[in-house]
Amino acid sequence: MPSWHKGLAGIRDASIQRKTKFFTIPNLLSFSRLFLVIPIVYAILTLNMIAAAVLVTVSFCTDVADGRMARFLKQTSEFGRMIDFTADRINLIALLSSLFAVGLFPWWGLVLIVGRELVMVAYNLYLKSKGLKFVPPTGFGKATFVVFFAMEVAYILQIYPLNLAFLITAFTLMPLSLVKSLRLFFKTVKEA
Repeated sequence: MPSWHKGLAGIRDASIQRKTKFFTIPNLLSFSRLFLVIPIVYAILTLNMIAAAVLVTVSFCTDVADGRMARFLKQTSEFGRMIDFTADRINLIALLSSLFAVGLFPWWGLVLIVGRELVMVAYNLYLKSKGLKFVPPTGFGKATFVVFFAMEVAYILQIYPLNLAFLITAFTLMPLSLVKSLRLFFKTVKEA
């Protein structure tokens, strides 16, 4: 085999490895959450709340599964963390905006949650622009995520006063989560 042919085979193999790392089971689970946004929003806007609750639960399960599978299959990657982070933000903001649009979620709650999410997006985009890794989720961040899920389902199914209890819990955890994440952000920037 000519030497140039071996070089082309190496390029092809590297290309296949890149595609394989992109199309991993955990990444596909994260992408599925992005694809679930439209049916979730449609279900809420058409007041099909049982379907919305089921779809949100499926979305939550894929979010829990993607990270665990990535670690178990040794398929963790910066791209996977980025797509997971993005899917989480898009899902949360779209879902709560839809609930607000049909009069089931308070505007001030939406503003505070979207504000927190935008701060998280901004500091992670800054890190990415500097070639640094995303801030990893903290324990408070994971707890906030679980409370957000419970809150979303409680608001979708209009389970009063449980929805308010989860909203208050979320607002208690949000500042703790944000402070912890910002500390990690500044630590990452300082060490760079």
